Amino acid sequence: MYFKNLDPLRGFLALVVVIFHLNAFSINQGFVHLPLTPILDKGSEAVLVFFTLSGYLIIGQLWQEKKDTGAIAIGNFYLRRILRLYPVYYTVLFIGLGAYYYLFPKLGIDRTPDCDISKALLLNIAFLPNVFKHTCDPGSILTILWSIGIEEQFYLIIAPLFALIPNKRSLSILASFTLLYFVAFHLPSAQTLRDYIMVFFFMSAGGTIAIINKIGYQFYAKQRLTKWIVYFGFVIIFFTDMLTFDQDAMKHGIYLICFSLFIPTLAHDENFMGVNKWTVSLGKFSYGIYMYHMIVINGVLFVGSKLLNYGINPNLVFTFNWIGTIGLTVLTAYLSYTYFEMPFLKLKNRFRGAATVSKLHKAP
Repeated sequence: MYFKNLDPLRGFLALVVVIFHLNAFSINQGFVHLPLTPILDKGSEAVLVFFTLSGYLIIGQLWQEKKDTGAIAIGNFYLRRILRLYPVYYTVLFIGLGAYYYLFPKLGIDRTPDCDISKALLLNIAFLPNVFKHTCDPGSILTILWSIGIEEQFYLIIAPLFALIPNKRSLSILASFTLLYFVAFHLPSAQTLRDYIMVFFFMSAGGTIAIINKIGYQFYAKQRLTKWIVYFGFVIIFFTDMLTFDQDAMKHGIYLICFSLFIPTLAHDENFMGVNKWTVSLGKFSYGIYMYHMIVINGVLFVGSKLLNYGINPNLVFTFNWIGTIGLTVLTAYLSYTYFEMPFLKLKNRFRGAATVSKLHKAP
């Protein structure tokens, strides 16, 4: 499935993560920074939208494949995941390992993770970076890998499950899982799930809505007023703190409802005006923007600190940090997508089975 309206959303979410981390790092390292307004503190929310979007697209694709062919080609599904995610994932992983275990110690930067490199390799190669994040306190370049691990853990289970169960039962099973897992995740006894950030219910909720729409219920806003209500809820979450709660269950519940309505509403909105070549391009590069941005931030802020030491005006350094980080991140993502990822994406296209071959650009 490919919805052109979702490309601008991907680009927006990736940039929200970038500015969240850039401003937070600037504060922690004593640089001039922007005032801490809500939109500058929504990196976590952006990742949760990505999870919901991923579930909506990927589970919807699995359901459609089963409907069209009577089966799901599990091998092809995993090959597509490998070709889309693994090249950049492992590139960032090895850059991060090299930086934290070898380069930074030589530069006198004390930021080595709290475990040896063999454990770091094992956990990340096994796609358990969320466990690595919690147990080893890695640096920022490696920390961001947790979200990719969460997705792979979820789809390692959900794809075979959808291959086994009949389509007519998939909605009830997935909806029940979403509800029961949501409750279990927020129980006091489920601290391990929270420590490892195993928020699978966002992906399953997105998938539940996708199936509801595919069986003909069109569970999204269609009228102008209801669309604006849904969009307003999304804006409230990202640009204000009105829906910020201390209790994770309340916060996650509201996010689940809002994101699960927002994504299909945006995807099917024929009047959406945000699609142009720039926003579509950002969406296509969003995976690279997310994955590479911490490498860029570390490099740019390191140079920024040297500029401060040479007596450069802090406001000029602030400008350098922000323009340098955002510009280099987008440029790196573009170059990666065009010259590194594209050959894998073209190869991925061979394993689509019943999927439409021309629809190449999917959310990770």
